[in-house]
Formats: sequence, C-alpha cells, structure tokens
Amino acid sequence: MTREPILALPDFGKPYEVRTDASDYVIGEVLMQDGQPIAFESRKLNETERSYTVQEKEMTVVVELKTPAGLLQPLPVPERPWESLSMDFIIGLPKSESFGSILVVVDRFSKYATFISVTNECPAEEAARLFLRHVRSGATNQSPFEIVTGQQPLTPNAVVTHCTRPNPAAYRFAKYWQEKNDLARACLHKANKCSKKWAGKKRMDVQFQVGDSVLAKLHLILRYTGLHKGLVRRYEGPFKVVKRVGKVAYKLELPAKLKVYPAFHISMLKPFHGDQEDPN
Repeated sequence: MTREPILALPDFGKPYEVRTDASDYVIGEVLMQDGQPIAFESRKLNETERSYTVQEKEMTVVVELKTPAGLLQPLPVPERPWESLSMDFIIGLPKSESFGSILVVVDRFSKYATFISVTNECPAEEAARLFLRHVRSGATNQSPFEIVTGQQPLTPNAVVTHCTRPNPAAYRFAKYWQEKNDLARACLHKANKCSKKWAGKKRMDVQFQVGDSVLAKLHLILRYTGLHKGLVRRYEGPFKVVKRVGKVAYKLELPAKLKVYPAFHISMLKPFHGDQEDPN
C-alpha cells in the first residue's frame, strides 16, 4: 500500500531541492524541502523542445521554475496622504460570526490601514459598499475625519502655505511636518527603485500579442472544493489574448461560465504550445 504525498508549506529559512524528470513528450518538476513536496508542475513539450537532449529538457524545467514572468513595475509614489489607496483580501481565516476574510484598505503614502471583516464571498459591489461605509461615508460623501472635525484633513503643504500669522512655533511645527512628508516620499521612491532592481534579477521579460493563445493559472481563483490538490490543474485554457492592460497584465477571452475578472498579471499566464500530432 502507498500513500499519496501531501504538499507541505515552505519554510523560507531552509534550502530548497528541485527534482526534475523528462521523457520524449513531457517534462516535470517537484520543489521539495526536507523530503516533502511543496509544489509541482508538468507539461507537454512542443515540437522544437522534443529535439532537446535529456539534459536540455531538464534544464528547461529549472529555468521555468526559477524565472517568474513579468518584470516588476512599481506603482507611482503618491504625493500626499489618501491620494492613492490599495485594497486586498486576507482569506482562509477561521470563521468568526460568519466572517472568514478581511478586506484591507491601505493609504499608500502613510501606510495607514483599515481592516474590515467580510464573508468569504465578497463580490465587487459588496466591497464597494463596505469601502463607502468604513472608509468614506456613501450617505454623506465625506470621510469620517470630515464628519467629526468639519474639515478636510490638512496636509503639510496646506499648513505651510496658509500659515500667515506671526507665530514662529506654529510655523516651525508645520515646516517640520512638511519635511517629514518630503522624507517619507523620498524613502518610498528609493524603496521602489530597490524593489525593481532586485526583482528584475530573478524575473524574465515576457510579452504576449493580441490573438496569442495562453494558459491561465486559475486554481487559486476558482477555489476548487472537494478535490485533492494533486487532482487540480494549475493552468486552464487555452484562452485568447484580446487586450494588453498596462505594462504587465492582459485581458483574456474567457468562457461566460467562468465568473472571474478577465484581466491577469503576466505571472499567472504562460504561452500555450499546441500539439501538432495530437491537437486534443
């Protein structure tokens, strides 16, 4: 009797082991730690790749595993607090009063965060309603700060510009506040440059054209239930590329039955190589 392997969670403080295998038509790899599998993938070889030697086929697996697609494209640094926000979900939490996820809204300049309890299923309309309720009141069209204080929150630039009274202490405070914001902005620019530099060393620049056929990594979005992870395909498709969105995302032509947003980051896509001998 044998027992099927169970994928383990990675320990980023330990070394990784990559095991590869190749045949005339298929290549595969398993990422492991301490003898336990963490991730795996296999795919068919295209016509060109079939002519590779065994060593070249296995190196193809290693290259695919170690070089994620898409260069890092940092977002522009905001000039002031609450000019730009980010939103994301923390999912898979133990349920508390029917809530199993958290909607996180972050001011990208100050890093001020708002945490909102949500159910596991939170469509865009519900996310917008919660944003208006907890971050900006939809009924009053004002932020909680405006409602409580009767004014918009002042920025350092506004304070210094309107500081006309002969009060040196107040001016020094406003000037110090402005300098702190200028320093924060400079640090954000520096962090963006460092992230782009180091991330670029471990990524490869991949681009698709409109009409290309690609495979999309959907298993994290569709959240298959009742199936063992080993039975869930990591990629679905092929799908046609219909539009490029920004620098590192693409809109795909998806079947109507897939209730997902059709734009994907390039790291979730890979080119589809049709099998000329076996088109199915």
